[in-house]
Amino acid sequence: MIDKCSNLAEIGLASYGCTDVVTAKTVCQIVNRCSGNLQSLNLSRNSPKGYCAVLKALAASCPNLECLDLSQNPNSYIPLNFDIEQLQHGCPKLRILRLVDTITEPAHVSTRDRNKSFGFPELQELSLGMNNKAVSFSTQKNVLERLVKTSKKLKLLDLRGWLQLTCAELQSVPATDLTDLYISGCSVAKDERMETIMSRWQHSLVALDVSWNVNSESALDMAMRKLASNLATSKLEVLDLRGTKVSLSSVQSLLRGCPALRSLNLSSCRGLPRGMKRQYFEESLDYLRKNIDSQARSDVDSDSWLRCECD
Repeated sequence: MIDKCSNLAEIGLASYGCTDVVTAKTVCQIVNRCSGNLQSLNLSRNSPKGYCAVLKALAASCPNLECLDLSQNPNSYIPLNFDIEQLQHGCPKLRILRLVDTITEPAHVSTRDRNKSFGFPELQELSLGMNNKAVSFSTQKNVLERLVKTSKKLKLLDLRGWLQLTCAELQSVPATDLTDLYISGCSVAKDERMETIMSRWQHSLVALDVSWNVNSESALDMAMRKLASNLATSKLEVLDLRGTKVSLSSVQSLLRGCPALRSLNLSSCRGLPRGMKRQYFEESLDYLRKNIDSQARSDVDSDSWLRCECD
């Protein structure tokens, strides 16, 4: 079967059962046969054991690779040994890299070798979200910086669950027009520099998830007001604020300053009136937008917001 794989451009070997679909040795053989034809490889939910060799094979023979998915089961604790710079050198056309729930152990390289790498200049999607709260992030240090060092075209960045993510790390991302940013369960919103980050991507963000952030009310409010500061340039359509301390005045600013908004999640927001804590879509969001100013001037009855079940 492997002999017949040489013309394949896309390979999907994702596992949805209890056992691995394919061994790392077999994957390496397939990769070597496809070589320059291979554009997409999906190995999600397979054990990363032995996949260091797969990454080496990709870097050595697949210069046209555009999509790589090595996402793991959230209960997996097996780290993936990852020579980032080697893959950057061998796969310069990579546009999509998915490592969701993948614990990475980046290879130790010299500063000279890191500086020599051209990075992933074509990268548009980077998914590094973590659902496993028990994972230590000591091994993740500097992974983001090394992966996106030249990724100015990046559109989607998923860092959900990165408990130790800092605003400094986000500021180092060189993307100029980021459209999707997912930082749920992080602690970045407690930093006042979050306002600067929102200012930087206010013109391009379409979807933003800052839910369940450990944040200070003032820092988050400043960031949200900056996000809503330019009615003419706002493209924001989806905003998830679940579990945050966002204030009523910030919600008012968002509704006025983000006219394209079609989904707003305010569930479990402690700083809001009880009846307002829910998710809004389309028509129910329009109802909220029309009535929030008048309702804000009085005590909000919990049932008043639930009368509109337009969604």
